[in-house]
Amino acid sequence: MGSDQRAFRLRKLNDAEVYGPMNAAELRQLIESAYVSPEDEIATDHDQWQPVTEFPELGMVWKILARDGTLYGPTSLGTIREFIRTGEIQFDDRVAKGEEKPRTIAELLGEAEVARLKTEIKTSRSASSSQQLEKALETAREIRIRNLEANLERLQREYDELKHRYLQTREALAKSHR
Repeated sequence: MGSDQRAFRLRKLNDAEVYGPMNAAELRQLIESAYVSPEDEIATDHDQWQPVTEFPELGMVWKILARDGTLYGPTSLGTIREFIRTGEIQFDDRVAKGEEKPRTIAELLGEAEVARLKTEIKTSRSASSSQQLEKALETAREIRIRNLEANLERLQREYDELKHRYLQTREALAKSHR
């Protein structure tokens, strides 16, 4: 089964919060908005948690070497863009995927994307970042609500079953005491 058909759950390791199930597109949206870190984990079956970086098709494959020697990643293109917006990294910092030869972030993104990001940074650095974060958080909230609703339905079914068994047992006890 391809990753687009699988149901994913995301576990944020900083607070152990679990989001999902969600489809691959929803998970990619969270990844591209820099909401998912390399330490977070993904489960597709039962509770078989694996690092998100074990799913290269989700795009967390880039390693960044900043000029100050800081190593970031593996991370996504969305996170690279976010780090550029916040000034954490620069266009001339190096980036590589797997065993590829490192290149600058500007070379990776291309002239048009670099120009777009530079314009965005000049015009509204914080507004764009906060909008993207808000969008990612809204997606995470929607997934969490779906998860809670599914849990509520499951608990309601369990409650109804237990209540039914209780009434049956109570009736059987009443008959046996007659």
